[in-house]
Amino acid sequence: MENFLLYLLKVNALLTLFFLAYHFLLRKETFFQSNRWFLLLGIAGSFIIPTLLFTSIVWIAPQPILEYSSVILPTNASIVSQQISEEKFNWSLYFSIPYLLISSYFLLKLILELFSFFRIVNQGKKSIQNKIQFIETEENQSPFSFFNYLVFNKSNFTEEELEYIFIHEKIHIEQQHSFDVLITKMLCLFFWINPIVWMYRKAILENLEFIADAKTAKITTNIYQYQKTLLKTIINKNQLSITNQFYQSLIKKRIVMLNTNQSSSKKLWKYSIVVPFLVAFIFFFQHETIAQVKETEETISSHSTTQSTSKIEFTINKKTTDKELEEISNALRESYDIQLEFNKIKRNKQNEIVRIKATANTDKTYNSVIEIDENEGIYPFTIIANKNNDNEKTVNYIRPNAINAQKTPTSTITINNEINTINYHGWKIEQNKLDKTPVLFVVNDVIQSTGSNIKFDYTVEVTNSKELSEKDAIKKYGDVGRNGAYEFKVKKHEPINQLYIINDKEYLSEELKGKKVALDGTIIHYSNKEAQQKYGDKGKNGVLLFKGKATISEGKKDVIHFISTAVTNVEPKNIKLEFEEDKTYIINNKKYDYTTLKSKDWWLYNDGNNKIEEKNGITYITGDVVENAAEWNSQEIIEVNHEVKKSESKIITLDNDKKIYITNGLIKIPSFPALELKALDIELDGNKIANKAQFFEQKNLNFIKDITMDDDMKVVKVVTYKEVKKSVPNFDNIEKEIQIAVSKLHEKVTDIITKNGNHSVLFDHNQLKIPGLPTIIIYQNSPEIYVNGKKLSNAQDFIKMDHSKIYFLDALEKMTVENGRIKVLKLDVKTR
Repeated sequence: MENFLLYLLKVNALLTLFFLAYHFLLRKETFFQSNRWFLLLGIAGSFIIPTLLFTSIVWIAPQPILEYSSVILPTNASIVSQQISEEKFNWSLYFSIPYLLISSYFLLKLILELFSFFRIVNQGKKSIQNKIQFIETEENQSPFSFFNYLVFNKSNFTEEELEYIFIHEKIHIEQQHSFDVLITKMLCLFFWINPIVWMYRKAILENLEFIADAKTAKITTNIYQYQKTLLKTIINKNQLSITNQFYQSLIKKRIVMLNTNQSSSKKLWKYSIVVPFLVAFIFFFQHETIAQVKETEETISSHSTTQSTSKIEFTINKKTTDKELEEISNALRESYDIQLEFNKIKRNKQNEIVRIKATANTDKTYNSVIEIDENEGIYPFTIIANKNNDNEKTVNYIRPNAINAQKTPTSTITINNEINTINYHGWKIEQNKLDKTPVLFVVNDVIQSTGSNIKFDYTVEVTNSKELSEKDAIKKYGDVGRNGAYEFKVKKHEPINQLYIINDKEYLSEELKGKKVALDGTIIHYSNKEAQQKYGDKGKNGVLLFKGKATISEGKKDVIHFISTAVTNVEPKNIKLEFEEDKTYIINNKKYDYTTLKSKDWWLYNDGNNKIEEKNGITYITGDVVENAAEWNSQEIIEVNHEVKKSESKIITLDNDKKIYITNGLIKIPSFPALELKALDIELDGNKIANKAQFFEQKNLNFIKDITMDDDMKVVKVVTYKEVKKSVPNFDNIEKEIQIAVSKLHEKVTDIITKNGNHSVLFDHNQLKIPGLPTIIIYQNSPEIYVNGKKLSNAQDFIKMDHSKIYFLDALEKMTVENGRIKVLKLDVKTR
């Protein structure tokens, strides 16, 4: 239904486009025949163009995407205990009924006019000349024609006037203008709600009269007498709207057009003005880009190797007894060693199952679960258990046609009101309620389910895909393939084998799977580049260095589980995307507003080319954006339990509510990872502190205005207030260093007033405050500063400039960082 409504909207939009082009560019030109075909082609194009879909294929190399959720059917998270007794109000039906009633009224009116026409024909005096039937009537009716019928009242006109009328109406008949009239009549019948359609019809009728008038004027010798005949017909206003009337209410326009000079052929260009708009319409609304996976020699060769898989199926419906459920559980346990439990079973008075939960344990880190609650009795679902030669076991649940079969909205199988998602080991299938023709998905020759879309996660690699027509799918898979099918060949994606150094011994990920590592110390993470420089090629996938005493014991299967006192320099593989109100976002070239995004659990996969930046008030996000990745932290299945020893912690709260955490020899500054304090340098207003270990142990730290860190994460930068309290404890060199800092802070504040009236301030030697932006701290290489288009080699050169000559100062590039803070990356400065 939604697709049809969208089609009608597109038709009306195109009709509006053609009408506006005619009204503003062509209406006053004398290209009457060309205008006729322009308007008719406009109607045809408006109906045809929305049915065309132009596709472009982008070939991509097979590559996995990030896993977005665990392999659990998500229905258990959406169970609604409240029973809904009344059906959801059908708004589309509410609006469509009165719409169809009004359309029926116009259809009835059209039928009555046809009856009136044939009554006049049957009662009139008939004669035939050159295949035209002349109908002489005694009714006080204005002359008109309809197809090859010409109706007139002889008593109302002289012989000379009738001759002009016959010439005019014969032109309507010869050029078959009645088709135009009927087409516009039907157009108004279907789209009566659109006022442009009525104006479109009027424009076509006007133009038809201009055509007939122009032809008549060329044939007759007395244009003045013909114009008088037009005026005479005003007294006879009885009309049938389905006919070509000699009388029209636009007599004045017709006379004006008769006396208008012929338009110059140079104005024919006006017809082409609609072309770029049509191209734009097709590009934005009728173009689809399809990504297809390239098939390489490696993937082709992989087709020849298949793995034997055994399968067992059970179907459960509302009539299934408790004994039968027990037999199914026993069969799975005996055949495949799969533990299947049924619980939360609820039956109605007819002993039918209205609620049930099935949980299957296949020795993985997750259970396969389905939970269904339907007050009229559960719709049948199938449990499919698979086991291959490697003893890998999977359990899937399929509910064929369950969505279409639901009679009331009380069924709670779906995640939301529109989408039901079935998760498998390595992919998920989305079933859309609005999709009436779901296709069948087949993976590695195993039937999965029908649905609207299939998404593969990072654990598998698609090596080949094939689309089957409805005929071929039915022939191969039976009735379940009646809407067509997609076949996929996939292979398990090879995991990244990361290097671990534990107790000075090297391990790879494969060696540690199923192990639990408890460390009394710190885990240091080295990125791929750092690790390769430090450990050579074996560190190409990154290194985790365990500093301290570690014990290795048995843990969960296929999971590396490590516990440590602290984890430093760890860059999570996912960044949680937080969205702000009143902001616009463009994510991978698609525009979103806050209303759409506020409920999204979206993450940016931080292992590729991704970027977050803000330009002109719009936040641009590019990279692998995935859903529901909150429990994810790396491509390996790793649990990270960070257990910090109990010790005295210090929290420094600054004026802007920014919090600095210091504990266990670590310092955590917003937007930076937790780092070992002893490995860092500390600068107080640009001066290094000698006794850095004691600096943050002071009881009174009220003199601190801000704490940040350099881009290389090697120096902690402490900025103090201008009025430093004199009660700072006196320990080695600290008081002396603070006094040096205070002398610097008393340097004058520089005002920068730009041409647009903005008042910016340069203070504390290297801090810049621009209206609407956070305070910018100017270091050697940060931010990048462009003066009159030329980048400064050292950002601090800005401080030494003659600021009185600056007439423009603003952020050239900025980005959103932790907690929604804005970080300025580039400054644009223009001077006189």
